[in-house]
Amino acid sequence: MTKSCFLNSTFLSLPKLQEKIDVSFCKKTSDKLSDKALLPGFLKCKSFEKALREFSGILDDASVSATEKALIINEWLPELIPPGVKSDLRSSTFNAQVAQTITNLNLSPERFNVKFTNWWWAHPARGKSDWFITEKSTGKTIAGINRITFFGSSQTIASGYQNVVNNRLNTPFLKVLCVTSRKPPIFKKENKVSKIYAVGFSAGTLTFLPGLSAIIQNFFD
Repeated sequence: MTKSCFLNSTFLSLPKLQEKIDVSFCKKTSDKLSDKALLPGFLKCKSFEKALREFSGILDDASVSATEKALIINEWLPELIPPGVKSDLRSSTFNAQVAQTITNLNLSPERFNVKFTNWWWAHPARGKSDWFITEKSTGKTIAGINRITFFGSSQTIASGYQNVVNNRLNTPFLKVLCVTSRKPPIFKKENKVSKIYAVGFSAGTLTFLPGLSAIIQNFFD
């Protein structure tokens, strides 16, 4: 029998992995990060305002009527938002969701040091976290990395391999925990993306937002 290229008995099988994703995924969280939900924030960005002025000027130069101009702008509105603006606001909104989830745990300030800021762990070349929680008496630490997704581009997949698959920093006293939002496509066969989720969910180092609280509590129990 041919062995799997990477999944072994310690990792979730593809059917079990898909089941885990389906149960764990939070559509409410993901919906709050959609273009539609974030549109009011996008519209306040100066770069968008500049793009809108330029587009409006082009329509004026073409002698487009006010009514038709309004219809055209409404139709093209999403395209006028610079990709960088979308990415920055989506990330900051997700960071706030994660921070609120952790805040809701009401961790004792006498027992824990909680920071929502960048923190280098072990070796700076490895990268930095978006937040961390340290138990003062033991030094046990969770270093959190927030990522909207680990699929869709070579950059996001590379981040998944660095922080999940190839991460060798996890010990009983340090957990590098990735929190993600978007649901990956259905895995019909093993690939690089399925490996990220199989390794992460099996090791408890990757979670959707609803699973974050339990992982934190279990780590420090």
